[in-house]
Amino acid sequence: MSVAATKLLVRQANLIQAHLSQTDTGERLVLLVNPSAGMAQELGHAGFSCISWVLNAQALSAQANDLELFQAHLSEPLKVAGIILNIPKEKQLTRMLLANLRAVVAAATPIWLVGHNDTGIRSYLKQEHAGWQTFNKLASGNHCQLLSGSLQAQEAFQKEAFISEYNVELANNKEPITLKVANLPGVFSSGHIDTGTQLLLENLPSKISGSVLDFGCGAGIISAWVALQNPNIKLSAVDISVLALEATKATLANAGVEANVFASDGLAKVSGKYEWIISNPPFHSGKQTDYQITQNFIHESSQKLQANGSLLIVANTFLPYRETLSSNFKQVNILAETPKFTVWLATHPKKITQAEHN
Repeated sequence: MSVAATKLLVRQANLIQAHLSQTDTGERLVLLVNPSAGMAQELGHAGFSCISWVLNAQALSAQANDLELFQAHLSEPLKVAGIILNIPKEKQLTRMLLANLRAVVAAATPIWLVGHNDTGIRSYLKQEHAGWQTFNKLASGNHCQLLSGSLQAQEAFQKEAFISEYNVELANNKEPITLKVANLPGVFSSGHIDTGTQLLLENLPSKISGSVLDFGCGAGIISAWVALQNPNIKLSAVDISVLALEATKATLANAGVEANVFASDGLAKVSGKYEWIISNPPFHSGKQTDYQITQNFIHESSQKLQANGSLLIVANTFLPYRETLSSNFKQVNILAETPKFTVWLATHPKKITQAEHN
């Protein structure tokens, strides 16, 4: 889907470039917002000079790049000749991005929205967005739409308006604690704790110690809860989304918990060995369950654990986890099971080479 959106932009490159505004520096720099992997490179080949506001670590270049902004919000003014916004599926996230952009670009800056039909992009033709000219359809193709508009008036960005908070109360084998969770648009499980995570936290082992990694930390519920129940752990939290990292930091601050929170596409940026990896891992690639992603995650987790380390995860019950876990760990147990979710504890990782894994 992201490939189709990129192709549509490339086909309309001349038309877009003809309508870029003139900045006082004479540069015709385009701000590319929420690019998918490879989108900035393809637009560069089509003649665009882009600076990218990246929300997902998967879209970052392999090398550090001054033309990439990996941050949840923009605060500094940007002198750009236009904006291309790759529409996410979450409409509240699009609203937040548009509100933030109003604060950092000049009035009359042109903007183009691009997205697959299943993002609901057509609905933006019927909606008014404060400060923005009504969007018009410019082109379509490959089940994607390209809309155009411009900024009518600047306004300061109130990021607090997009932060949602809710309380979580759980009881396991220790004293229950109320946790205030902070969340942002586009981050998993907005407004409530999801059923799988709740089952995981209600069935935590009695003692978790040493270095702990929360993989796919989302809003930081697992990180905060595990740290509150086990205050002496050395906690790290990782996610592919910069918005999730921002939400996790806010949740941990609410709980008075310190942690190393950082971005990684999978476990690629995770170094060192941990005693625990705890996760409600993502298992979807697009709309289809991708078992290869699941298998790779379990194998890579086993290689990131110490010899006596443990992998604690919750997963949909229908997913075939036992075989993959048993191939990578010496001991595998079910801590809790419902018709929908299963909590797995796998300990003592086997030393398997990548060749053996494949």
